[in-house]
Amino acid sequence: MVDAVALRARVRVKRGAFSGKVFVAGFHGVGYVGYLAVRHLARALGGRLLGYVISPYMPQY
Repeated sequence: MVDAVALRARVRVKRGAFSGKVFVAGFHGVGYVGYLAVRHLARALGGRLLGYVISPYMPQY
């Protein structure tokens, strides 16, 4: 049995940055796959950085 744990994350975004936008996050993990996939999508589709996700539960890579 797994106990449910409430996790917190802070999302820091520039003011007004989400008007008509989609938030996509790719986290570093084994092989950096999530980060690399999102970086590729951002470059291929002309995306740009709108903010950061900050959480004490993410490893410090």
